[in-house]
Amino acid sequence: MSSNTYIDLINPQLINQIQQGDIGILPTDTSYGLCCLATNKISVERIQKLRGGPKNKPGIILIDSLDKALELGAVLFGDQRKILDSIYPANFSVLVKHAHNDKYKHLYEGSKYLSFRIPTLPELRKLIRNVGPIFAPLACPVDLSPASTVSQSRQYFSDQLDFYVDKGELVSLPSTMAIMNNDKFQVIRQGSYFIPKSLLGR
Repeated sequence: MSSNTYIDLINPQLINQIQQGDIGILPTDTSYGLCCLATNKISVERIQKLRGGPKNKPGIILIDSLDKALELGAVLFGDQRKILDSIYPANFSVLVKHAHNDKYKHLYEGSKYLSFRIPTLPELRKLIRNVGPIFAPLACPVDLSPASTVSQSRQYFSDQLDFYVDKGELVSLPSTMAIMNNDKFQVIRQGSYFIPKSLLGR
C-alpha cells in the first residue's frame, strides 16, 4: 500500500483522505497518534486491529468542542460541562459515562466510558473542525513504546497506513488521564497537566 507524507495538518488532500476513511499518523499535542475519523466504524476497527489489545479500553478521541463529545454519546451531569469548559484546551484526557449510542458504540464497546480531550495545538483543533472528531490512540502496538518520530511509526506499521504527517521528533509527557465522577476527578495517569486540587476526589 502506498502512503502520502505531509508536513502540514491543514492540507486539502489530507483532509480528503481522513474524510474518506483513511488511517494514518498525526502529531498531537503530546505525541504521535494512529488516527482516523472517529465516526467511521470501519476505520476505527482497522486501527484497533493494527494496535492489538483489548477492545474494551476506550481510545482517546480528539475534539474541538464539548458539543462534539455530546454528539458521540458523552453524558455530562450537573456542573461537569462548566468544569470541563474551564479546563480545555489542555493536555488532559477525561473519561465520562456515555449514553450507549448504538451509532457510535465502536468507540466504547465493552467500556462504561468515553475518553476525549480538546488538544492545545491550534492547528490540530482546526483540522478537527474541518473533518470531525479524531480517534487517536498512541502510534504503536499496545505492548510497545509510543513512536516519537514518523520513522519509528513506519517501523511499527510498515506499509499498512494511508498517510503520515511529519513534525519531527515529539518527546513530551503524556496527557493526564482521569475519570470524572460528579464534579470530581479520579486520576488514573498523571501526565503533563495537573488538575486543581479542589477538583480531585478522595
